[in-house]
Amino acid sequence: MPPTHPFVAQAIVAETEAMKAAILAEKMRAMEATGAARAFAEMAAAQRARAAWARAQIAPRRSA
Repeated sequence: MPPTHPFVAQAIVAETEAMKAAILAEKMRAMEATGAARAFAEMAAAQRARAAWARAQIAPRRSA
């Protein structure tokens, strides 16, 4: 295998580091999106629970 020119080696290292940074950034965006989706689902579940509680409070009054 012929020797690699130092500039080529530096370019390979720079490209590798750039790819690592891009992959890390993509993982961070995915984690943020997952966290936001989870928070939204929890908020929706809490809202449904409050609505069910409110219906339970109102239902006995109708029959009385």
